[in-house]
Amino acid sequence: MKFKTLFTTPLLALLLMVGAFPAHAERQKSFEFYGEVNSYDRRAGLLVVEDLVFRISEKTRVHKHKRHKAVLGDIRRGEKVGFNPRRGGGDASAPHIDEIWILPARWKGSRGYAEARDN
Repeated sequence: MKFKTLFTTPLLALLLMVGAFPAHAERQKSFEFYGEVNSYDRRAGLLVVEDLVFRISEKTRVHKHKRHKAVLGDIRRGEKVGFNPRRGGGDASAPHIDEIWILPARWKGSRGYAEARDN
């Protein structure tokens, strides 16, 4: 009987601690770039966020809050998104997005780049 109590008490405490800190991607993730979608042209593979152009492809992974599955078609004008853009091959084209998070409307953060960039 004591073994059961010794095992279940720490397990319950751990579960309570995990429940106190939701594991949603948008609450744990810090983004290099955050902003509101101005437009999205799926055919051209261009996403405009805060008046800056970014490239996306069919391989771009989309995440939505509360662990709901998301796809590129879920990206809409006016939605808040966060991502970490990358430059490809040193060319002058728009930065590319490999993963993007569709954020809840209540998301708070500084729009644009989180820090000054050298490139």
